[in-house]
Amino acid sequence: MGLPSWGEVWILLSWLFRILNVYWILQEMRSKRLSAAAVWAWLLVMLTVPVPGFFLYIYFGRDLRKTRFADKESRDLDVLMAHRQEELFDQGIVLPELEDHMASVRLQLAQDDSIVTDDNAIDLFVDGAALFVSQLDDIQKAKSYIFIQSYIFRQDELGRQFMEALCQKAREGLEVRLLVDGMGSMLVPRRFFRQLERAGGKVETFFPPFVPYLHFQINYRNHRKLLIVDGVVGYIGGFNVGDEYVGKGPLGYWRDTHLRFQGSAVGGMELRFVQDWNYGAEDPIQDHPISLLREYREEELRPCITGAKAIRHVPVQMVSGGPDAKWPTIRNGFLRLISSARRKLYIQTPYLIPDDTIRETLKMAALSGVDVRLMLPDKPDHPCIFWASMSYVEELLQAGVRCYAYHNGFLHSKVITADGEVSSVGTANLDVRSFSLNFEQSAFLYHRELTAELDAAFEADLAQCSEITLEAYQQRPLWNRIREAVCRMISPIL
Repeated sequence: MGLPSWGEVWILLSWLFRILNVYWILQEMRSKRLSAAAVWAWLLVMLTVPVPGFFLYIYFGRDLRKTRFADKESRDLDVLMAHRQEELFDQGIVLPELEDHMASVRLQLAQDDSIVTDDNAIDLFVDGAALFVSQLDDIQKAKSYIFIQSYIFRQDELGRQFMEALCQKAREGLEVRLLVDGMGSMLVPRRFFRQLERAGGKVETFFPPFVPYLHFQINYRNHRKLLIVDGVVGYIGGFNVGDEYVGKGPLGYWRDTHLRFQGSAVGGMELRFVQDWNYGAEDPIQDHPISLLREYREEELRPCITGAKAIRHVPVQMVSGGPDAKWPTIRNGFLRLISSARRKLYIQTPYLIPDDTIRETLKMAALSGVDVRLMLPDKPDHPCIFWASMSYVEELLQAGVRCYAYHNGFLHSKVITADGEVSSVGTANLDVRSFSLNFEQSAFLYHRELTAELDAAFEADLAQCSEITLEAYQQRPLWNRIREAVCRMISPIL
């Protein structure tokens, strides 16, 4: 009797891995680390291609939420916030803008210790060129320190422009810190960032690769985009740092939304940056003063270089979410925002992979007579996610949601507005990855004037859209239907 052939060995290995895969997934389900949808998606992959599926799960699928970063990042927040909750809740009651939204305020205060600050002046940006001019101007005017965090920081023309500005301020003696994500900026050579270190600045990578192009936290991405200057000016939104964000990439014009803050909400961004930096940093930030309840004086405000008049006295809650959070904070905030709408609901998102509750709540809002409008890109930057997103359109159309495809470049904006009164702008998409796997931050804004500006930007974008009708959608090619079905099956693990 001869030795078994390679084919026989492979068949045996495949069945052994199938058994191991099923056992492993059942253990994960038993420990409630994976949702039911994710369990079925992983079973499909791991039974169809058992050996590659096993290693894909090791690389992408492991849930680390109950392990090593769950406790670390919450300690400072508990100390800072525990004794202020009741005081700030009482403060919220007397703010007229919050009278109809106290349930949302209470939710974010309870699940994320997110306080309300109302001394904020905000500038709105929907164009990358204008945003980056403003950011570089604020960097140039910095007097004490600069904290910048970006999921993607390219080594291209815009990236070099930012790097040069940061290096110059570091050489002037300012404290300059740059935090990038290990996945988003994986292809950028380390030597590009070393020039900031040589100039006196500091650079950290969130979840750096174990070896180049290989790390086992790849599924957990720090998707936050923050810039804090002197604790006075802060930026948050969807723009990363790279040439494509000024329309120089293959997708053309990049439509996104970013906010420039002055006021106590900047302290919420700064606290988040410090916590992200200190997670695993060789040089943690210590004894850095962060003011979450500071009253800003008029003379402290720094005019935006664009010359636009900032919207003043905006009540804001800065809400963080991610696998380190006890609750799905941003998802719950979105859910509350959607369910609270009585007249109109505008949503822009580049990726639409909602969980069942979000999806059904959107349908229920439309069926209840709310004018629900959803804007998506009409071209993919990530094809599988694009086709998974499109698979949800038909049922939303059937419920009365009006869906639009943006065709003037790429839509990357992450905005929700409800009834012209309350809105959310930040880094989180309307998808399960942003709800549970990515580290995100969003601003929840309780202000009619600012929400009206966001609504006006949405309505202006409609001129660059084509409305997706149910009749036209149902006539889409068979190949599109197949792609949508396949991508939707694995959407819980995208």
